[in-house]
Order: sequence, then structure tokens, then C-alpha cells
Amino acid sequence: MSAASQKGPSPGRRPGRPAIVDRDSIIDAGVDLGLDNLTLAALARSLGVRHAALYRYFDGREDLKAAIAGRIVSSLDLSGPLGSDPRSVTVEFGRRLWTLLMANRGLAPYCLVEGRHPAIQKQTGAICEHLVAAGLDPMKALLVSTETGLYTLAWVQSLEHRDLPRHSTVRPYDEGASPLLRQATDGIVEVSDEAWFDWGLTIHVDGLLDALACGNLPWSPGTDRLPN
Repeated sequence: MSAASQKGPSPGRRPGRPAIVDRDSIIDAGVDLGLDNLTLAALARSLGVRHAALYRYFDGREDLKAAIAGRIVSSLDLSGPLGSDPRSVTVEFGRRLWTLLMANRGLAPYCLVEGRHPAIQKQTGAICEHLVAAGLDPMKALLVSTETGLYTLAWVQSLEHRDLPRHSTVRPYDEGASPLLRQATDGIVEVSDEAWFDWGLTIHVDGLLDALACGNLPWSPGTDRLPN
């Protein structure tokens, strides 16, 4: 719940007088509430306004979600040097995206569905610029940034889908698992989701860059068709 809803009426406003809101204050309150908890009724309560007041600025819940998601995505800091080569730039991008997604539950599934959101496209362009500066051509930069983004989004969404805590751990298999699985994880030290993600991220990025270096593309150059 937003801080505004906890403090009550703002100073100088007579009790019972409707709160004054604008588009930015509604988006701010929506960010505080979270995409996964977002309803127009809950947001209106947090702002101290009537439900209908939100429709002065937004067409409905989906329009509001798009604005909130855009605000959050735009906060992803991709300024300054992220690395000196394509690998370090891409890994740092994945780590920063992970941090943003983990702090904003509900953002990952939204981004997977609404990948053409203007804020997402703007941030994709920003990371591509870093990758081109690090030595990739624009097409390869787009492929690497897109695939790394999808890997990170899918990781976080899997945690949210299973409704796991924000800092769960990967543990050895218990006695109910097959002997092979128990043998494979015997003596394993519990690993945090972040460490597990980070390990997979580096392997994912290495594989992407190796594939591109060998000319392995998801489509045939000069065509708009996937290779047979």
C-alpha cells in the first residue's frame, strides 16, 4: 500500500474533501501497489479517490498496467559502460534486469506478453547500442539482447508461477526422488536462486556468442524465413 494511503489526507486539505490526483501520481501509486496486486478499486483506495476518478486519465486496467510497466521498465539503469566486450555487457544487462524484475513482482509475465511496449523497445535499443559499441553488428546485438532478456524473464516468471519466496534456494533431492537424482545431488550445498540464475546466465551468453560467431542465426541471411 502506498505511503499516501497510510498518512491519510494531505496537510491543508479539509477532511472529507476528495484527494487531488493526476496521471503521474496514479502511476506512482500503481508502482507502489505492484502489478500483481493491481486492481482499479485497490488503487483508488490507496489514493483516497473514487474508482471513477481513475478513468479521467486511463481507459481501464490494461491501459493503467501499461503505464505502470512503462515507468518500471524505464527505471532500468543502462547508462554508463556495462562492460568492455559483448560478453561482459550482456551478463551485466541480465543481472540488472534480474534485479529489476525481482523487485517488481508481476512485471516479468507482463513483459513476456507485451514485448512491443515502447519502454521495452527503448531499453532494447539502449542495450543494443552498448553491444554495438562493444563490437557486435546491430543484428547480432539485437539477437543477444532479446534472447538474454527472454532467458531472464522466463527465470523470474517461473519463480512467480510456482509462488516461491523472493529468496528461495535450490536444494538436493530428497528420499522420494530416484536414486540417480539423489546420487547426483548428494552433498550439494544449497544454492540461492540468484546464484543459480547467474551461473545459467553466463552459460547462456557464452552459447549465444559462440553460435553467432559460427554464423548460426535463427533465420537465413537476406530472407524473412527460418532455415529448414
